[in-house]
Amino acid sequence: MKKILTLAAVLIAVVVLVFSANATKWRVNNTGVAGNFTTLQAAHNGASTGDTIYLESSRLSYGGLNCTKRLVIIGTGYFLDENDSTQANIAGSMIEDLTFGPGSENSIIMGVIANTHIHINADQVLFKRVYMRSGEMNIAANSVVVTQCYIYRIVSSYGANFTLTNSVVFYNENSGYGIQMYGTSTGTYRNNIFCGGQSLNSAEYTNNISTGTSGQASEFGGAYLTVANNIAAGNQYAAYNDSNQVFVNMATVFVNTGSTDGKYKLAPGSPAIHWGHNKVDCGIYGGPTPYIPSGMPTVPAIWYMQVNGTSVSVKAKSH
Repeated sequence: MKKILTLAAVLIAVVVLVFSANATKWRVNNTGVAGNFTTLQAAHNGASTGDTIYLESSRLSYGGLNCTKRLVIIGTGYFLDENDSTQANIAGSMIEDLTFGPGSENSIIMGVIANTHIHINADQVLFKRVYMRSGEMNIAANSVVVTQCYIYRIVSSYGANFTLTNSVVFYNENSGYGIQMYGTSTGTYRNNIFCGGQSLNSAEYTNNISTGTSGQASEFGGAYLTVANNIAAGNQYAAYNDSNQVFVNMATVFVNTGSTDGKYKLAPGSPAIHWGHNKVDCGIYGGPTPYIPSGMPTVPAIWYMQVNGTSVSVKAKSH
């Protein structure tokens, strides 16, 4: 077991060219071969601005984080037991409450499982391939990007601005909204899937699919709201032009089988195929940055390993 975890730790720490050559790479592990730290907060406190923190697979949470530095944080993905060729260790990388505060501008986080709330109070933070199990992502900053994620709920505060692309917002309660923009907040929402109600204003909203019924309230308003080339199970887009489809049977849209995120691939003959702006597919697998199953990070991942004495066979690939 030690051989397996040591080799995995070495390969997961492959340097990505876009990161600074002078930045330090830190390993965080709380169950296997000892890393540099055992919690995410301790890794943050020990790291310098511009460093990269790798959270290795573990059944235990790495705890919460109050981030006040520009960092790159990389986990191992999610739904790892549901999709093919993900990680040899399918445990994932779990964290708790997450806050990006002043000083953490331009940080990047990807491939993690966030168990509770996320607070973004710093500009230009990138959330990529993050699974937020519950709670609320509260955005109170500008130029925040959320892409290729699987998110429970998002709230945008007054004056905030963010981009949401190729993500699932799976909140589907009959009360409240899965995404809610307050006051003067603005945004761009493209190629997403919304499973419940939405409250939007002053946004570009295209190529999305709303799977919720009319029983889940949706409010679209604002002087600068564009709603085009979307598909809905209810009448969410009825007030807008005929580039939107309403009352669509979702059984004809998705394959509806397979993994938690794989079920949202478009079915053969789906009405979402080429329905988006410039003939792209609607939904998370369409557009220039399609969703990546299991939120696999953009570093090489070991998805197969076999140890026979001193002989080790490994298969890895990038995503």
